[in-house]
Amino acid sequence: MHIFFLDLFTDIDAISPIIYKLNKKYNNKVIVCSTNYIQNNKNNDLIKQLEKEGVKYFNFPVEKTSLILFKLFQKILSLLPVKILNKFRFLFKFFYYNFTFFNKEEIIKFLKKNNAKTVSIDSSNPNFKLKIISEACSDIKINLVFIPCGAEIINVKYFNTFNDHKLCSYYLSQNKLEKFKVTKKLMKNNIRFLGSPRYSNEWLSYLRKMYKKKFNKKNNQINLGFFVTPVGQNFSRHNPAIRELKRDKKLNIKVRNKPRDYMIEKCCA
Repeated sequence: MHIFFLDLFTDIDAISPIIYKLNKKYNNKVIVCSTNYIQNNKNNDLIKQLEKEGVKYFNFPVEKTSLILFKLFQKILSLLPVKILNKFRFLFKFFYYNFTFFNKEEIIKFLKKNNAKTVSIDSSNPNFKLKIISEACSDIKINLVFIPCGAEIINVKYFNTFNDHKLCSYYLSQNKLEKFKVTKKLMKNNIRFLGSPRYSNEWLSYLRKMYKKKFNKKNNQINLGFFVTPVGQNFSRHNPAIRELKRDKKLNIKVRNKPRDYMIEKCCA
């Protein structure tokens, strides 16, 4: 089995084309596990479609008392209005970046049970999650593949260091502009340049058939979508540029939080 551990929507968006191709080649040999205990990825349209085509899906871990209690707490909290929920953003951020409901032994048990051949995960997952999954794969000698969801072309000191790449067997880069701070040997043996499968003609054609979206050619309005960050971060929905564009009646403006948001689904719309 080829196992994919997915977390936020961005993981699903970027990695689904790879899941689709693998499932097409090795039918019923692909498993998707959601490690996101704040959002339910089973509601995602791409996941639903991939399941129809034979991909198996699990919310991981499946049953655990601590997770059940957390879900109950979250369900009660979700009854609050969005404005109030957003005041608890710091709490969801803390949970997302510092806590998980699985350990190395549970990952190993799951991988062995499903006869895993490879494991893949988005490289921008919280570091503690990457380490747990990396140690599990290392202990039972299974290749771990990191797949970045972003373009990763910003040259900042904490991207793609030697220590980051110690965690994986292979790293699938989307482009040759990505900044790597690794040895030449590691660059040659562990990094593969895959491009961006989500922008391939095959995948775009797949999405068109899946969503069956029809455009109204008589509509003269220009549709613009903005993915923003919460208040206090680099580009919020209160940005003056967005307010100015909303005044133009020829434009149909839609604003929502970035897909990498870690809040509950109610707050991500």
